[in-house]
Amino acid sequence: MKEQQATIDRILETIRTKGRFVLTTHVNPDGDGIGSELALYHHLKALGKEVHILNPSPLPDRYRFLDPEGTRIQEYTEHHARTVEEAEVLFLLDLANSARLGALGRAIAGKGPLRICIDHHPTQGPSCDLAWIDDHAAAAGELVFSLLKRDGCKISRAMAEALYVALLTDTGGFRYANVTAQTHRVVAELLETGIVHHEIYRRVYESNSWNQSLLFAKTIGDMQRACNDRVAWMKISRERFEETGAGEKDTEGLAEFPRSIGEVQIAVLFIEQARDRIRVRFRSRNDIAVDGLARELGGGGHGNASATLLKETTLDQAIDKVLGLVGDYVR
Repeated sequence: MKEQQATIDRILETIRTKGRFVLTTHVNPDGDGIGSELALYHHLKALGKEVHILNPSPLPDRYRFLDPEGTRIQEYTEHHARTVEEAEVLFLLDLANSARLGALGRAIAGKGPLRICIDHHPTQGPSCDLAWIDDHAAAAGELVFSLLKRDGCKISRAMAEALYVALLTDTGGFRYANVTAQTHRVVAELLETGIVHHEIYRRVYESNSWNQSLLFAKTIGDMQRACNDRVAWMKISRERFEETGAGEKDTEGLAEFPRSIGEVQIAVLFIEQARDRIRVRFRSRNDIAVDGLARELGGGGHGNASATLLKETTLDQAIDKVLGLVGDYVR
């Protein structure tokens, strides 16, 4: 605990003494990464800092309401290389490993600004100079909220919206086992800023595009069972993306659906990114952990929500490999 407090104190000192910051999160950003970035962005701007949010992937449409003018969050390209080189501090939010930064990770390999990681995923060998990792937190946004409060920040409505999205999405609408009393205390304070929580929910979960809805319908329609119906799995081929006009950014939330089926303990979603690159997402019920399965396959995550990327593997090979292992994780 003392070591963690020392790390937090060093992060706060860095915020006070440095002037140029870049904020980022993992590829295919989710609500937690985006919300954490924006909340910290607003705080640093209020302190008069130079701040840029540069992400390795585009901003998903469902979160565009948090940056309606598209001026705060940008997708990293070579055009931004100088911005990164000149930054004094790089915040990695909702991740602690530059391997998940895509082109940005390659740009800072072996050089670059001071790297500060804030994450709630159990991790191994964080590639950061300072790392605040707390797997008891429901979301990285919960840690960012704590950081802002320790820095004497008055949470604005814009910060509260961003942090509410972080908590809402990484707790499955406050349904997952990672929710604690502290999570609800944070939410209570966010609500006191005047944010309209049901409107935020609508924008995040009830604003799917037609193409995304087609993708969900066709993928769920082809869902299959394994392990005596305790496992439900779905796949999305490149042809399915072309057929529906949807993209990988439209798959968020799809892996959650099979958990609503009574006997299903584990849900698996296979996403063909390229002919030899398969993203695999795992979801499970509260008392069934899948992070060990993801780590066995080179990935990681939470007990109930994990993922991995299988390279040099076809879609059919990935399905066979995962289904050959998943039975060890059901009861």
